[in-house]
Amino acid sequence: MWGGYLTARAATVGELADADPGQRRCSPATGVGWPGLEASHHPRWSEHVEVWRAAMGVGPDDRRPTGPVQRHKAARIWQRRLDQAVA
Repeated sequence: MWGGYLTARAATVGELADADPGQRRCSPATGVGWPGLEASHHPRWSEHVEVWRAAMGVGPDDRRPTGPVQRHKAARIWQRRLDQAVA
C-alpha cells in the first residue's frame, strides 16, 4: 500500500539532497532564509534543514527552521533532532 509513495518520496529527497548548490534556495554564500541558523556556522545541519523543508513542503514564509510540528512519530523524532541541532 505504501510502497509506491515511499519510493517516490525517497527519490524526491535524494534529488533534493544531491541538487546542485546553485539551484538550492540557500547556500553558504547566500545564507539561509530564517533567523537563528547561519549556514556558515552549521553547514551540515543547514543542508539537512533545507532538505527537510523542501520534503515537508514548508513554505518560505514560515520562520520556524523545521516548520510546523509533525504528527507522525518518525517525522517528529527527526524534526526534534533538527530543532535541537539548530538550537
